[in-house]
Amino acid sequence: MTPEQQAVFQQYATMGEGRSANALHALLQEDEKYKHITIRQIQRWSAQFGWPKLAEQVNDKVVEEVTERMKPVIESMVEEQIAALHKVQRRFIERLNIDPNDPELTDAQRARAIDPDLRDFQEAVKTERLIVGDPTERREIVERKSPVAESLSKTDLVEIAVEAARRTFGAYTPPKVTVVEEAEVKALPSGE
Repeated sequence: MTPEQQAVFQQYATMGEGRSANALHALLQEDEKYKHITIRQIQRWSAQFGWPKLAEQVNDKVVEEVTERMKPVIESMVEEQIAALHKVQRRFIERLNIDPNDPELTDAQRARAIDPDLRDFQEAVKTERLIVGDPTERREIVERKSPVAESLSKTDLVEIAVEAARRTFGAYTPPKVTVVEEAEVKALPSGE
């Protein structure tokens, strides 16, 4: 490419995703230095040098370079955030270790005490799981099929339940119960 073609290509590459020959031509018409370049020249150069593909490669290279330069900045930010998180955690644990019911505490110390409830505990467990990378919510569909329940009939299961109730609560044992297995249910024809 000539220096002029390179300069035009650089403007084309910096246009980003919305780049096109028509948009580049309109941009060049605003600059006296490039007003002589026609849309046909731009299209010819674009086809000759493969500008669309070349522009993507340039953008990829720029993104890669910027990412490389930003790595130390991002790493230091992450380190600062983790250090701050650890500081908050240490302070929380210190306050959690203060017993709010201790009669020897001053009012100021009592005000700093944290008396956690079940919701606090659940949030702590959830946060720990999040940090460790475990799922915090169950998202999958869980089918609970008991191998025992599947191997026994409904009559057997009712007998086991009645016997367990008798042993636990002293309930009387009714005569043997027979459960009718479920039959297919069919709808009656409508009266229409």
